[in-house]
Amino acid sequence: MFTDARRKDTYGTYRARLQTFLHIPIDASDQDIHQLIESGFSADTVWRFCDAANLSPTNRDQIITVETLKTRLAHDQPLTSQESDRLYRFARVTAMAESIFGSDEKAMQWLSKPKDRFSGKSPLSMLTTTQGASQVEEMLIQLAEGFAF
Repeated sequence: MFTDARRKDTYGTYRARLQTFLHIPIDASDQDIHQLIESGFSADTVWRFCDAANLSPTNRDQIITVETLKTRLAHDQPLTSQESDRLYRFARVTAMAESIFGSDEKAMQWLSKPKDRFSGKSPLSMLTTTQGASQVEEMLIQLAEGFAF
């Protein structure tokens, strides 16, 4: 019972952070989120996410280069679906980490620190691919459930 309540709390915090980061409604379905990604987030969403998550310019460049971002903003263009997918990957994992660690500072510290499990790469550097993001999510879930150290 306690575990179920904790999971609901963590999930609620996770969805609230996604709303803060990307303006995804808390009650959005997976299909709704897919459509938002496919349609392309607005370019200013990248700045909002980076500010809210305290993401470094180096990590931002893993999502979209500053030159491309400035072009999108100047021409009032949304992100491409590929750029939006990378942005969502970073936001999703950051929201998960913040929910699990209970603090944006602790989450960013964990996400930035190299891990043996990722061949010495940081979790943030793993988010450039879907497979890498999956590995980071798996480790976060294991941490939340007490299976990883």
